Amino acid sequence: MNAPKKWRVPILLLMVLLATGCAVKEEGDGTSLDPTGPDVFTSEPDTVETTTVEPSTSASSEVDASALVGDEALIGHVKDLIKTQFVWLEYDRLEILEAFNDHFYMIKTEKETLADGYFVYDANEEKIYVMPLGISYVSSYEIVDESNIIFHMTGENSESNYHDVPYVVNCFKAVNAEGIVEYTSVIGKKITPLEAPVDFGGKSDHVLSEVIFTLNGVQLGFSPQNPDDAYYYADYTIPPYTQSSYDEASHSMTLNLKDTIMGNALIRTVSSKNQYIEAFDFAKNGDDLILKIKFKKHEDYKQLKFYSVEIVNTLNYPAGVNISFYNEAP
Repeated sequence: MNAPKKWRVPILLLMVLLATGCAVKEEGDGTSLDPTGPDVFTSEPDTVETTTVEPSTSASSEVDASALVGDEALIGHVKDLIKTQFVWLEYDRLEILEAFNDHFYMIKTEKETLADGYFVYDANEEKIYVMPLGISYVSSYEIVDESNIIFHMTGENSESNYHDVPYVVNCFKAVNAEGIVEYTSVIGKKITPLEAPVDFGGKSDHVLSEVIFTLNGVQLGFSPQNPDDAYYYADYTIPPYTQSSYDEASHSMTLNLKDTIMGNALIRTVSSKNQYIEAFDFAKNGDDLILKIKFKKHEDYKQLKFYSVEIVNTLNYPAGVNISFYNEAP
């Protein structure tokens, strides 16, 4: 039966709405949107949050891992680099002495009957640098910076019995004539505190044949007791074995010269122009000669604090010593 005309339009609208609603529901089942946040009741914890590591934790983990590895891995790496860069180098033991700026390592190699070798490993450059110290023994060193390292030498070496005075070697990083970056060495005097003893010299049968007072010290000249003594001149000439000591109470220094006699007419009078020495005297002790140097006392900045010793050779004296005194380190 046909509906009256006045109901036709509402009935058509209702049928359209019902049909449209069913279509939206069917599409919604396949394209519904996920929630923008986790369901606090049913969702699993957010995986990104649980795997995020704070920077401080990460840094400490790296340090711990490095500590677990220890020096053995680093030593092994350094040995591999040495094989590549210095195939000639032989050693019985290798030791990493210290790290400077976290990437610059001081390395020492040891081999029986040879003076220790010193190297630096720059981890940033992945390169080993040799320290040009020759065959001499090191007593200590100081890393000023990565381009300047100071070595304090004992004065002895592994290839002869020549016993020089203690001295310093400054190793500077530079570019050589071939354009290669390396360390070069400059030898200098060692300035020693007055109370620190030094020893040097060797051989026997010396004569203290000359004493010359300088403005800030004294020079000692030596010659052989027997002018025809071939041993005295063999290989090298050198002063007698000498040991220094300082007595604070008397403000004086003693030099013990082994197997040495006094020459004729040695000067004992100190020049008034000498800044530091007040008196100078000799004494025999068996085969040794004892020299005593008494210093002037100053109450101001001129007070003596340091000294240096050099072995010198002259035409007149085949073995000589120059001792200088300082009120401050030059």
